[in-house]
Amino acid sequence: MLAAPWRGRARGQRLITGMAPERAEDLRTMLAQAAARRLRGLVDSRFPLQQAAQAHARAETAGRLGSVVLVMDEGGHGPAAGA
Repeated sequence: MLAAPWRGRARGQRLITGMAPERAEDLRTMLAQAAARRLRGLVDSRFPLQQAAQAHARAETAGRLGSVVLVMDEGGHGPAAGA
């Protein structure tokens, strides 16, 4: 496995990245963790679908930390505070 250490900007946590073959056991473990709500995605910002152009622009910015999400209802929000 090719791995490179990287220090997370948000919390100073160490992250090891790389590629590894997928295994059925790993997928089952990940699905169980997701079902138990122990996995969380890092979301930079949320935009309503009507603001797709702004969301796309945000996704291309260098300062973005996490995913940019388009939401289908009116509850979406612009860029995250401090981002």
